Order: sequence, then C-alpha cells, then structure tokens
Amino acid sequence: PPPPPPPPPPFPYMTLFRSEGQIEIAQGDVIDVQQARLVVAMNPFRGMEFGGRIGFGSTDTDSGLPDGRGATDLDLWAKFALGRFEGGTHVVAGALLSLPTGDNTAGLGDDAFSGGGFRAIRRPIGRMTLHADFGIRSAQDGAILGFKQDGRTTGFVGGGLVIPMDRSFDFIAEARYESEKFRDRDADSRVLGGIDKIGIAHD
Repeated sequence: PPPPPPPPPPFPYMTLFRSEGQIEIAQGDVIDVQQARLVVAMNPFRGMEFGGRIGFGSTDTDSGLPDGRGATDLDLWAKFALGRFEGGTHVVAGALLSLPTGDNTAGLGDDAFSGGGFRAIRRPIGRMTLHADFGIRSAQDGAILGFKQDGRTTGFVGGGLVIPMDRSFDFIAEARYESEKFRDRDADSRVLGGIDKIGIAHD
C-alpha cells in the first residue's frame, strides 16, 4: 500500500497564504500508485498556520485485486510558533489529523483516522533555509484493498532545504523516515522534491 504522506514542513513565518501541488508515483510489490495532491495553508494570525492536503489518484494492482481511481485521505494540521531564536531559527509545534476520505477499496485510503503531534525547526543558511521535524502519530485499525490493518503508533523524522528561485517560487528538497503505520506494513523512507508557490506576504 502507499505510504502515508509526510507532515508539512515548518511554515514560512511571515506568509499569509500558500499553495503547493504534489505529484507522487509509488511502486510496490502488490500495488503501484499515482497521485496528484493539492496543499493549501493559511496564517490567519502571526505565528499560527492551519492547512490541509487532499488529492486524486489511480492504482494498478496485482491480478485478483481491484484497480481504481478516486480521492485520497484528507490531511489537516495546525502549527504554532514557539519563538524565534539566535541566528533567525524558528521553532514550531503542531498537530496532525488524517480523515479517511480516500477510496480504500482502490488502495487510495486507509479507512482509518490517525492523529499526532510534531516539533519542527527552520533556520536560514545564506539564501537557503534548513528545516527539520520529528514527532509521533497513532492510527486506528482500518482496511485497504479488502485487507484489515492493525493501527500502530509511529515515530517520524525528516529534514530538508528550501531554495528560493525567485520572489514567487521556492524549490524544496527533503528526506524523511517513518516507522510502520500498520502492523506488517513496511516503514516509509523517501526522498522528495517540489516547488512551493508563495502567495500574499506581510511584514
């Protein structure tokens, strides 16, 4: 089954609105998944961000299992700034919640609620910005492709760089790891790349 999406990186402390598109292609022993996701986040107050991520995907499975197309699970988060420290380092804490909106019969959802929390840092290095995060989350029991899954509590850690391309776009490179979300399901190790579109900014 497809691994869970990573938590959002530390938010751009002074950004009112941002959007991001994600494309993911995952190949496994039993199922191949192609997904396109939209991320939208807002900073309604200084040092606070609320956001969500949902997508649409298709699956190609082994013989005897159903292929399909449909929505993915919906991921929501809230992040709060804990302070700005020496060298421009920002520290935030946040909460994560995943809702089972995806089509689990096609391998695009886990049919399970999950939630957790994380701590993250963001530090400028010249024109680039380094970010890192770690946390835990817990999943309820669910099902995918007709198979029951026993939910577990997992730990995750990740880090990466944000590289500004111009006033509107940043390139993002990340590496992250998460332990098994469900019993007998593989841990998630991945390297990611993408572009973040910056919207309206304020001082």
